[in-house]
Amino acid sequence: MKYILITLILLTSNSILTAQSFEELKQSTHFDSLRANSILFFDFNNDNKNDLFIISQDKYGNWLTKLYKNSNGTLIEVKDTPFDEYPFGSVVASDIDNDGDNDIFIAGIKGNKLFINTSGTFKRYNVHSIFGSSREVAISDIDNDGVVEFFANYEGYRYITNIYKYNNDESYSEIKKHPIDIGGKLRFSDIDNDGFEDLLISGYDESGKTKTKLYKNSAGTFEQVLDAPFGNVAYGSIEFSDIDNDGYEDLIVSEPIESNENGTRLYKNNSGTFEEVLNTPFEDLTEVSLAFSDLNNDGYSDLIFNGKDKSDSYITKLYLNESGTFKTVTSLGLDSIGGGSIALSDVDGDSYDDILISGQNKEGKLITKLYKNEQGEFIGQYGTPFEGLYSSSIAFSDVDVNGFVDILMLGHSNTLKGFTTRLFMNENGRFTEFTDTVFFDIEYGSAALSDIDNDGYEDLIIADGDSHSDDLTKLYKNIKGKFIKVDNPPFKEIITKEIVFSDIDNDGYNDLLITGFVIQDSNRMRTILYKNNKGEFTKVENTPFVNLVGDAAFSDIDNNGFEDLLILGTDDFNEQVAHLYKNEDGIFNEVMNTPFVGLIRASPTFIDIDNDGDKDLFITGYRSKVGRVAKLYNNEGGNFTEINDILVKDDSYYTVDFLDIDDNGFIDLLLGGYSNTLLYKNDKGVFTRDETVEFEGLRAEYGTASFLDYNNDGNFDVFITGEDKDNNRKAKLYKNLGPTSSVKFIEKEFGRNFEIYPNPTKSDKFEIKFDTEFFGSIIIEIIDINGQTINNINKTIELGQQSVSVETGNLSKGIFLVKLTSNGKEEIHKLIKQ
Repeated sequence: MKYILITLILLTSNSILTAQSFEELKQSTHFDSLRANSILFFDFNNDNKNDLFIISQDKYGNWLTKLYKNSNGTLIEVKDTPFDEYPFGSVVASDIDNDGDNDIFIAGIKGNKLFINTSGTFKRYNVHSIFGSSREVAISDIDNDGVVEFFANYEGYRYITNIYKYNNDESYSEIKKHPIDIGGKLRFSDIDNDGFEDLLISGYDESGKTKTKLYKNSAGTFEQVLDAPFGNVAYGSIEFSDIDNDGYEDLIVSEPIESNENGTRLYKNNSGTFEEVLNTPFEDLTEVSLAFSDLNNDGYSDLIFNGKDKSDSYITKLYLNESGTFKTVTSLGLDSIGGGSIALSDVDGDSYDDILISGQNKEGKLITKLYKNEQGEFIGQYGTPFEGLYSSSIAFSDVDVNGFVDILMLGHSNTLKGFTTRLFMNENGRFTEFTDTVFFDIEYGSAALSDIDNDGYEDLIIADGDSHSDDLTKLYKNIKGKFIKVDNPPFKEIITKEIVFSDIDNDGYNDLLITGFVIQDSNRMRTILYKNNKGEFTKVENTPFVNLVGDAAFSDIDNNGFEDLLILGTDDFNEQVAHLYKNEDGIFNEVMNTPFVGLIRASPTFIDIDNDGDKDLFITGYRSKVGRVAKLYNNEGGNFTEINDILVKDDSYYTVDFLDIDDNGFIDLLLGGYSNTLLYKNDKGVFTRDETVEFEGLRAEYGTASFLDYNNDGNFDVFITGEDKDNNRKAKLYKNLGPTSSVKFIEKEFGRNFEIYPNPTKSDKFEIKFDTEFFGSIIIEIIDINGQTINNINKTIELGQQSVSVETGNLSKGIFLVKLTSNGKEEIHKLIKQ
């Protein structure tokens, strides 16, 4: 018989390097439950990377002052700094003493502070007796003599601005003769390009009236510009930027004006004279923060701001500058907040300014977040909120059907008392803890998710591993992303050790297998099968399964269309056993004389390692008097033989996951072990360790190592829980950056003109279209993100153009793999179900 031609189109055929590059997502850029009053990016240690200084307030009202060092794009808090609490403080940086290091001046209502920087170390100088207390400070060399002047305002309850000159002997002299008679927000800009910085102030005069005044600087002497058109703005958001690249800095003003209306106004600078620009797209807001930056590197300054609109809704908006004209970006992806701050800086050194926003969202939560600018696309750098757990169990599921996989974690906590169960929801690659439902905190137990009622949402079973109550195994129905506990499920009085779902009778509903101890039966070991009747479970009597406590896995080992069962563990006689059961039309019969050895704490995984169409078996576990065991069994037509030349020379491995990580058509292996986690690449059934991939050494003896595509970029990432060498419990997520070689697959064909359409699809079916030069048969598999086969179709095809229709009615929303197999060769493509 002739078979379908499968062609791989390569960029080059000399050598193909498909090493994956993984990047750990750390928590160092995750500023949770904070609202910044003042944000400053500056280089404090002269390494040419912008560091971060924040004065902020937490949700309890405490004021915090923190310095973060920029370490290759990761912001790490600097400990043991001399900075205290500065309520409503404002910060500026400048090389005040001309030693080449940026110093810091902080203005606050509890007194102003000067910190002189010597090679990255700050020393505090108490300048309260000179400067008093302030709400705003600015620094400028107004007369270009190389020595800076300080402008500080709001002393006591008076709205004034005082000017002080720094002397070379570290003393200060007040400049008393100047026309500035108001206090408020200060901004310097050389508006007429004469080489001297002019000053704009928005605030109040001494009588409390709202004022906005522009002062022209002539060689260090200020004079008010009387015909400035800005209106009167009280502590408004005011920023200068040359928006049309004519060499003169223009101005935007936003905040309440004297008529108590909200105003956001743009003023064009015509050689030092300002004229309002009409019909701008900017919304009128209160509680405004704004900033200019060329975010897409087109040479024009764009504008981002946040605040509260006229309907009292918080918004964050970006306006792109196209040759001096602003256009609204409708899909930005930044949190909508107000009453805070915005700052921009190229944190990661990729020549694109990143965004730090701070404020309060519509729920009243205080937020400070950093968004990485990926060539004009913004990605929230939230870090990961996962807590290190011991004796942990992990489950993945798209709980809210938003197309991103969520993570359920349970185990013994580092910081919480006792054991914990926590669900983390994934929104565009960002994880936040799910708090709408209080889950059952379990000890040494397990959990599993499955859509038991076929409503498109995966439900949850959580099982306790210890007899602390008579309600040990709980069922939670998922109602459109909200979990509701089901009263009195038939398995509630089982001390469950293993939960496995499988549709054993092909009725379209996932049935349930549980191993554990039954309290009502004198705590005897039991292996119990529950039939799923459209979402309701009933116990199946007279099954042939041996009673044990252990582990189980389903797989169609003989390709008859029904899922068979392997169980391993300890039986009633305290013997370690392994039993295989064939499934014929939903009826199980034990297979005798298998080569499998009995193991406890086992991880059995069925996977087609050599692409012959039969599911092989990989097992890690523990055997008494032997220790840790790792075994690989080859499946030929439902008959297993052990492969003695196993890839793993060190058997100290506890958890296993499989996935074709490099897209070569062969399933690769992730092993979590006693000292580290390793990745083995599969090349036509031969495994080789990928030594270019390094994960932190976490003992996964009581943890997990798994693949998942958390950010839907098509590259499967790695999630690990366990303990490090110092017995610290950790949970780590490693982002897969994709192949590191310049040699990549640019196309893969199954025959010619391969196409899946529609893709993404919202319908109950999709089509696979391709051309073939031969006739033959194909196997089509639909695989979910956990590697489980959802649908399996066998087709016979003829010569020429082919179109195969595949039903998707039983698929929930999310990412799936479509795998086509012929003559031991495979083609895998991604399918998105919406």
